[in-house]
Amino acid sequence: MAFLRLASATIVAITGIALQAASVTAGVVSYDWRVTPVATAFNGVPTTSLGINDRPAHEAAIDVQLGQDVEVSVTNELDEPTYLHWHGLRQLGAQEMDGVPKITQCNIDPNRTVGCLHLPDPQYIDSVSEFVSRLDLEGDVSNNVHVWGK
Repeated sequence: MAFLRLASATIVAITGIALQAASVTAGVVSYDWRVTPVATAFNGVPTTSLGINDRPAHEAAIDVQLGQDVEVSVTNELDEPTYLHWHGLRQLGAQEMDGVPKITQCNIDPNRTVGCLHLPDPQYIDSVSEFVSRLDLEGDVSNNVHVWGK
């Protein structure tokens, strides 16, 4: 099965309104995510891309209250290694969970599960531009606003 390869099969996770159930225990919100192939269409052309729990990756969201920690268990159900990049969750001192694939961040091999714990920083703003933030919600985008609208 051919997959749309964006940035070495990187899945982008974003912060937002939760679309799937999560368990909450003693200030820790836990999610179980499976990286799966999903049928999608880009500009009307059907293709297979990467998703979370059989849904498009941009629909996977993390919803926490101030003071709660986030724990995510990620299982790779693809035929190839993948990576997880956390947009919207600041990763100070944790490049192994939000670094450069194959340099500071290890891949998640097929049929492997990894766990990550995040301690959200309430002062962090991922994108200073509302325009760029809205584009981030649509998937992998350029941070160079001048590329868009040419």
